[in-house]
Amino acid sequence: MFVQGNALKYAREDFEWGISDILAALASLRLKDFHKSDVLSSNKLIVVDYYKAWGLKGENVYTHLYINDISGELIINSFKEI
Repeated sequence: MFVQGNALKYAREDFEWGISDILAALASLRLKDFHKSDVLSSNKLIVVDYYKAWGLKGENVYTHLYINDISGELIINSFKEI
């Protein structure tokens, strides 16, 4: 897993969360939190999944993530307050 710098920055600023908190929040995502899939604006070859989760670890969270097709690594591209 790789957390982009801006995702970690906003998780810290909005929720005072670090990496372990982000991991716990992602593990708590529910199917109903899924919002949509779309291509990444900066690279149309990458499909990103968007989530809006209310009450996730007591916070309202907007996140989007994708799997790097080459490395198989999960990339957390955004993580902030709704």
